[in-house]
Amino acid sequence: MNEFVKTTGYDRQHAGKLLRGNYHYTTKPIKRPRKRRYDMLDAIVLAKVCTLLDWINSKRIQSQIGVAIDSLVTAGELRCTKEQRKKVTTQVSYGLVEELKNV
Repeated sequence: MNEFVKTTGYDRQHAGKLLRGNYHYTTKPIKRPRKRRYDMLDAIVLAKVCTLLDWINSKRIQSQIGVAIDSLVTAGELRCTKEQRKKVTTQVSYGLVEELKNV
């Protein structure tokens, strides 16, 4: 083992896996789960806003989200916190709106 490590330059743990045959070489990229940026409440707020705006183009919806949320809150149709309103108005992407349209 010592000679194999010196010859190849591998560390002992990797060399041991190779010698035992436990090492599996893969060419696929490592996929780690992403942290969710939006929760279910954000999706509900966006769905109500999109329904109010008759599901227009996502770029147009993004610019009108703040106004739509204010009108829904005034009408009593929606209840959301200041943090949630700020998150939905500033951090929502076109892709999320398009994803909601396809559901």
